[in-house]
Amino acid sequence: MHGNIPAPDGGATNMSETNFSRRQFFAEPLWFAVMCRGFWGANAWKELRFRYGESYTERTYRGWASGDNEPPARVLGSLILGGEGRRVIDRIMDAEPPKWWHNIREDERQADIFRRAMREVSQQD
Repeated sequence: MHGNIPAPDGGATNMSETNFSRRQFFAEPLWFAVMCRGFWGANAWKELRFRYGESYTERTYRGWASGDNEPPARVLGSLILGGEGRRVIDRIMDAEPPKWWHNIREDERQADIFRRAMREVSQQD
């Protein structure tokens, strides 16, 4: 049935709750469905339709959102380039991140700590 995503680990519906290996993550269209469901819930197909309008049929949107088929690369690319871009990249990279991704995340964490410290110092003056 469209709209029901079988949970790979018996209950998770978003990427942060699943333990996919990278090979398993990209081996089937379910990864996209799980990601979309994590972002937009049970109405993920409607959000996809809202974003892409009449470019595809309702059946196609439902297929992507249920894991029946994988969207074309241009759809994933437009999600990455759009407002959800960082969340999309984070979900993809969470599957099995390489060392360079850990380094980027650590740099961001350090920058956040620095910004908070500078904000506190400026508020004390």
